[in-house]
Amino acid sequence: MDLFTKDKAKISDLISQTFELIQARYSMSEQLFTVASVWGQIIFVLDNLAQFILFFIEDSITELNIHKATRESSIYGLATLAGHNPTRSISAKGEITISWNGKKFEDIQGGAILLPNWSEVRCINNAKKYLIKLPQDYIRVNLDGSSKITVPIIEGVKNAARFTGTGQLLQSYNISSRGTSNIENFEVVVRVNGEVWKKYDSLYDIPRQGKGYLVKSSLISGIDLFFGNVHFGIPPAPGTLIEVEYLDSSGALGNVDIDDVSKVLFAFDSDGTDLFGNNVTLSDIFNVKCEIAPQLGASQEPVDLTRIIAPKTSRSYVLANPTNYITFFEKFGQFSIIEAFTTFDDEYLDDDNVIYLILVPDITKMLKSNETYFDIKESKFKLTPNQVKAINALLDDSGQKIVTTQVKILDPVLVKYVVNIAISVFEGYDPELIKNEIVNILSTYFLNIRRRDKIPRSDLIAAIENGVEGVDSVSLYFVGQANEAAKVQSPNSPEIGFDEFGDIKMNKDEIVLISGGWEDRNGIYYDSGASMSRLSSINIDVRAIVPVTHNTKMNQLMKSSLKN
Repeated sequence: MDLFTKDKAKISDLISQTFELIQARYSMSEQLFTVASVWGQIIFVLDNLAQFILFFIEDSITELNIHKATRESSIYGLATLAGHNPTRSISAKGEITISWNGKKFEDIQGGAILLPNWSEVRCINNAKKYLIKLPQDYIRVNLDGSSKITVPIIEGVKNAARFTGTGQLLQSYNISSRGTSNIENFEVVVRVNGEVWKKYDSLYDIPRQGKGYLVKSSLISGIDLFFGNVHFGIPPAPGTLIEVEYLDSSGALGNVDIDDVSKVLFAFDSDGTDLFGNNVTLSDIFNVKCEIAPQLGASQEPVDLTRIIAPKTSRSYVLANPTNYITFFEKFGQFSIIEAFTTFDDEYLDDDNVIYLILVPDITKMLKSNETYFDIKESKFKLTPNQVKAINALLDDSGQKIVTTQVKILDPVLVKYVVNIAISVFEGYDPELIKNEIVNILSTYFLNIRRRDKIPRSDLIAAIENGVEGVDSVSLYFVGQANEAAKVQSPNSPEIGFDEFGDIKMNKDEIVLISGGWEDRNGIYYDSGASMSRLSSINIDVRAIVPVTHNTKMNQLMKSSLKN
């Protein structure tokens, strides 16, 4: 006779059967053999231990699958083991101009200041520290009215770690990040006995006897530093001093999202020297003016993105095709639209090695509390010249560009449309409140849309029907500025910007704006914004008020069941 029946494999059923078996075998009544008895307590403990073991096994199996793992450390660890090096925090970068404030000239020996590399300035707006990054150890600033220097700055706090070489092959060292900071992805410099060694992406890239090293995001915390094995790079000799300089970065928190750079304020937080070596408080001597607000800082690589690109090793993941460029810029969380494309399929051959980029700044970060998508200025959908300059510098610093590939950042072509909506609403609902809700829902839709081929009418209709209570039916169509202009020239001209379903279709270099400020073929003017009192970017007409009856209620229940 089997102790346990096979149709009862649950832990709770097995425990019940165990109690029944012992009570029957030893003729012990339920009053004597219970969970409260000694043997009952032992079985109860064994029950819990068995469940813990099963939970551990289940958790282990789950965390070994990068697509199902729930813990961040598991996802990054699996990605690293697969050959992918997860991107750490990237510091925001900007530019400042330093000029003499006209004070304390008599206290400065030699009439000039030596400004050290990596001098600290503090941003008054966000209380973050930024470092002046110079190509040499010092720069001389003369104390006269015309002397000004413009220097780049990078967010972060400079730190260092020291190790002693062992002479062993493939030496490795771990540098842990401290607190909430993260070690910056690019700014890592390694010196061996004072000599700067070169960073490589792969062990096989280091020449024989070459003085090189690898930096990888650690499985646990911070970064791991690796040296060669003689055949590929030389290991540091026993007793050598290994110095690692790095930045603790705040990532995206170092960005300063202020349009007017004159309102971005900096002050020196470190000292310099005069020409005779006397210490000088830089904040007493210099004015600091922001030229380019710190931008393009990014926090560590999102786990969802890691799941996608982990199957590709770091050696194969280079910026060689449009898809990889899109993935690269996804890491920053700074762009609401990212498009990359080539022109292989045209007859013009001279630009076949060019990858064109369309980048739209994250417009959600530009909204004030009382604004919607329809209040955003057109200029906000394009990068500034300073932003383009910073992006090109970032691509160069990444070391992932292919030499034979050129990158061109294009200004997107802004094509304008308005949305006309006709609705019927159930009685008892305020039509004006419904209109405001529709504006808010469509604002959210256009702020977050990532499709680059078309904007379907059905998306907007579904968003209104599912998101706005009290709406019975919706009809919606677009009016396009380019199409209306073509109809003025020739009424029989083909439709521009629309497909056969009335959906908006777009080219790769186009950005669709739901915006007025233009006239249609009939001379009707659509104003900018989303006004309910005049024709504008979004127009909502309540055509009918539908009585609420038993049949309409039943129909609403039926529609809800179909959605589920």
